[in-house]
Amino acid sequence: MDIFVLTSEEYSVKSMDIKATGLSEISILGKITLIFNLFANLSSWISFTTTSWGEGYENDSRLGVGLWKICGTSLQTPCLDTAGVRIDWYASVQAFSIFGFVGSNISVALILIYIFWHRFKKNTKLAMAAGIICILSSAAYLLAVIIFASMFKDLGMHTLSWSFIFTVIALLLETLVGCALLIDARNFM
Repeated sequence: MDIFVLTSEEYSVKSMDIKATGLSEISILGKITLIFNLFANLSSWISFTTTSWGEGYENDSRLGVGLWKICGTSLQTPCLDTAGVRIDWYASVQAFSIFGFVGSNISVALILIYIFWHRFKKNTKLAMAAGIICILSSAAYLLAVIIFASMFKDLGMHTLSWSFIFTVIALLLETLVGCALLIDARNFM
């Protein structure tokens, strides 16, 4: 019976071509793109999980409407789950927000691979894919923002709030990152 043993020379990180590149090897545009994309993703997470897209008042309690819950500031107004609510425009906002949120997370992963994984450095197809996903993500967020801003008063809300603003920040940064990636990919073609 033969036993197969790998030596450290045969099984190394270098042989698998997973050499990570450092931040010093990244261009200024690459660093700005990475920072903007991370801020866009953070904004996306905040807007997706919080309950302040819109605000209103009911029985001396301030209400906050998020994508998934409506919460009050007093003990008399507990949080209400909005999952399964049969309001078409609200379901559209939720759906477009999901597309934007998932796209934002995928774009972060692709950009980190594009920037830090040596094997994919200057891979124009990966940069273009990340750029297109960023643009599609921002378009989905734009639709969610437009629909919510035009219809949120139907829920008894009076003002748009800070979670909504984080969504706008995410869509603007995703758009900038997408354009930068497409320009970067075009420069290497």
